[in-house]
Amino acid sequence: FNFHHLAEITVQRMNDLVKEGDREFKAEVSAIGSTNYRNLVQLLGYYNEGQHRLLVYELMSNDSLASFLFEARISYFGLAKLLKTDQTHTTTGIRGTKGYVAPEWFRNMPVTIKVDVYSFDILLLELICCRKSLEAEAKDKDQMILAD
Repeated sequence: FNFHHLAEITVQRMNDLVKEGDREFKAEVSAIGSTNYRNLVQLLGYYNEGQHRLLVYELMSNDSLASFLFEARISYFGLAKLLKTDQTHTTTGIRGTKGYVAPEWFRNMPVTIKVDVYSFDILLLELICCRKSLEAEAKDKDQMILAD
């Protein structure tokens, strides 16, 4: 990829990947590299050598909140499953972060572009409601999740 015509880029370093993440990292990069949605930050390239993994995105400019909310650009949620957490790692067919995954994945319904819209809508609900989409510590199970 030729970066000479670009003024600014964002580089994301993926340091703490799970051991079996190399194959999944390549599959995710392939998927997001061929994805081109208006509200998705464009992946321009990547670097994958040994334990060093970098993602190169177009730069999201610092603009007004209205611009951010109504012309939002988000990163791909699928890479979140490659990062280490304090929880036990399990491999599933579902791609995404808890609290942002669309119900279609769990209900054997056709998965369409709407699942990305669902994830973005949950992000907006978090901003509007000033709370996380999933609160495991909630006392009432109806208050555990922001949307169902």
